[in-house]
Amino acid sequence: MTRSPVADELERRMAHLGLSQKALARKAGVGDTYVRDILKGKSRNPGGEKLECIAAVLGCTARDLLFPGVDHAQPGLMLRERRTPYLPPPFTPQENPRDTVRVHGFSSREKPDNTPQLALDMAQIKRARSTPQPRTAMPAVAAPPGYVMVPYLAQRSTTSGRYNEAQMLGSPKYFEESLITQRLNTRPEHLRALSVEGQAMEPLLRDGDLVLMDTQRTALAEPGLFVLFDGESVVCRWAERTFDAQTRPMVQISCENKRFSAYTLPASRVQILGRVVWYAHCV
Repeated sequence: MTRSPVADELERRMAHLGLSQKALARKAGVGDTYVRDILKGKSRNPGGEKLECIAAVLGCTARDLLFPGVDHAQPGLMLRERRTPYLPPPFTPQENPRDTVRVHGFSSREKPDNTPQLALDMAQIKRARSTPQPRTAMPAVAAPPGYVMVPYLAQRSTTSGRYNEAQMLGSPKYFEESLITQRLNTRPEHLRALSVEGQAMEPLLRDGDLVLMDTQRTALAEPGLFVLFDGESVVCRWAERTFDAQTRPMVQISCENKRFSAYTLPASRVQILGRVVWYAHCV
């Protein structure tokens, strides 16, 4: 039986990530037979939601599996190696200001070679290292061609009880431009990325999974999967609008994992940050 191109592409990506049939099926939430039938050629034209789940685990789209080697941003252009939708940012070493001490007009790293070696004031060094440094996002690195930058929420909790995005941002993430503008039909500045923490959303979302939320979609007209701030931390949960006995607006927040109890908060205490529009499992 002749295998289809989707089977070859699926097998290639599985081998690249070191995934077995069972591991891929488990991470994608589909049956073992679904993956096996594709690889054996029994399912020559797979599609639908199951294939999208498999593609998310492999770091690509369903179209990448169905039409391997085609650049969907430029139809007709064949690629030797298909890019993945998500690209980790290149590492740029940053000088730690706490390791730099000013001495006689120069820092310990700026002191010219011809300057006599000076004994550093140990008390000054201790003060510099003990002074709390404000949390700031690392400078953004220009996105590679074909990719766009999406802000990333690195810090999830706050002690002030208020959501301050500027204090929570970390190093941005980089995604394939066609994924953002074509598949998700949005703009990168409208999105925020964050990593899932804990087991509350298993098996749908696991600890370490990456999600994208659309900050332009915050209405609870329809229940759905949202990223929200509940007064203590930023969480990814199922959210639904409801009312109490006095018809006051409330928000019911629930988890995928039924071991975690649902809870209801007044709508005034909940800040909906955006609806989840994309996620990828951590391999």
